[in-house]
Amino acid sequence: MAVRRIPAPTPHGLTRSRPTTSISVRFTIGEVSRRVGCSPTTLRLWERKGLIAPERTPSGYRMFTHSDLVRLRKIAHLQRVEGLNPAGISQILGDDEGQRTVPSGAELLGRRLRRLRLSREWPLEKVAAGTGLSVSFLSSVERDKTGVSMANLRRLLGFYGTTLAALFRTEGDAQRVTRAGKRATISDRFRGVRIEQLAQGDVEMEAQLFEIRPGSGSDGGYEHEGEEFIYVIDGALEVVLDHRETYLLAKGDCLYFPSRLDHNWRNPSKRTTHLLWVNTPATF
Repeated sequence: MAVRRIPAPTPHGLTRSRPTTSISVRFTIGEVSRRVGCSPTTLRLWERKGLIAPERTPSGYRMFTHSDLVRLRKIAHLQRVEGLNPAGISQILGDDEGQRTVPSGAELLGRRLRRLRLSREWPLEKVAAGTGLSVSFLSSVERDKTGVSMANLRRLLGFYGTTLAALFRTEGDAQRVTRAGKRATISDRFRGVRIEQLAQGDVEMEAQLFEIRPGSGSDGGYEHEGEEFIYVIDGALEVVLDHRETYLLAKGDCLYFPSRLDHNWRNPSKRTTHLLWVNTPATF
């Protein structure tokens, strides 16, 4: 009679097993679909909304890491159980992600927002009521513990009656020439978006250089007074105006539109996009 051997227990009563590692494991969209319990179409939708940014093979196939898998399960839970839309999910995930790496240099965005609020003696509750954002989220933003979508930042700046350029302005900023590598920038405060201020001082025309990673974008629409001009230096940009006009811009293309139209945008390509973006008057 054959004898079945049973592995010897560990000191804690656990069966020994061969150590495994998942550091280099990648999953296809079909595998992730089965593990998360949603369709590949839904996964592509979440990518278009900027909730996830999977790696791409040279031939263009999506590949997901274990970290992506964990994030996607959170997204699925927040949508099915909590009933949140993509903007709400993005906000919650920002709180969950904890402190991010922030580049050295200028004072952080959150600290400047906090100083602006305190200078007006406004409690967080007042800002929350005026913007529709939660107190906990605003607190995390002010402490630079979480990122903020472009749409939510626009709501904050609009409520404060200021602009991004004004927020980062300091005494002596007014100058005709700004030097490469020395301009004020904001990165890692938005998911996959970096902004460089091209003009300084009290300007009527707000010129900025945008760097947008694949799948990243505004995470929602926003509107304000003024006019806007976009020139695509390289890559691609999808812009939806007034919830009904969709424009796909490629290298060398330009778009000019009134800022009062709700505008929602993202990088739909597999490579980083660089844009020259001008607002007038300076409202963002």
